[in-house]
Amino acid sequence: TASDIRPRMIIRAEGAFAKVITCDLHTGGGKSGAMVYLKLRNLSNGHLSGRRLAPTEKLEDVAVERVNLQYLYAEGDNLCLMDPTTFEQLSINKASAGPAVIFLKEEMLLHCEIFDGKLVAIDFPEDVELKVESTAEGLKGNAAFKEAVLQNKMTLLVPQFIKEGDFVRVSVETQKYMDRVNQKEGQKEHPKPLKSGKPKDKPAPAPAPGAQKPA
Repeated sequence: TASDIRPRMIIRAEGAFAKVITCDLHTGGGKSGAMVYLKLRNLSNGHLSGRRLAPTEKLEDVAVERVNLQYLYAEGDNLCLMDPTTFEQLSINKASAGPAVIFLKEEMLLHCEIFDGKLVAIDFPEDVELKVESTAEGLKGNAAFKEAVLQNKMTLLVPQFIKEGDFVRVSVETQKYMDRVNQKEGQKEHPKPLKSGKPKDKPAPAPAPGAQKPA
């Protein structure tokens, strides 16, 4: 029922898959009964819509398979991801990710949802850590904030103490600054690609004192 719906769930609404962005229960008063207000994102085109339902109204909760996939690249209107264990590649419409697509980074591991063998949704984290590439001077009339450009080329307002090279935490939903993170902690979010090739042979152990060298 509508009262059982929670954010991040996938439901079928008007014949299309939709992800629940927010879900609020209003108890009402007087003659007006309780209502459930849903904010949905259509996973086919990325459009947002709102629905108002009675708490007892039935909705189809889509049973999806949740897997971890690695983001590879964008090609046209599609995003390409890979299962790091089987190396199987799956694609999804870029519009389904909505504005959060700006936070995608190569080799980024993401929780994803699959239905009937098809990738239907990317479940982005609530926040991400990004490196500050540059900062501007303080805003006129606002001594507390200034503009900063992050490694994904997005611009947002940050406190004056943030400087180039810092790592900041950004809300995926609001795309606003949350706080500064420790630089070493931030670097963990951006691991270097593993180098391919065979490991180097280990050096032979040194001979024991007094031992004869082989002929």
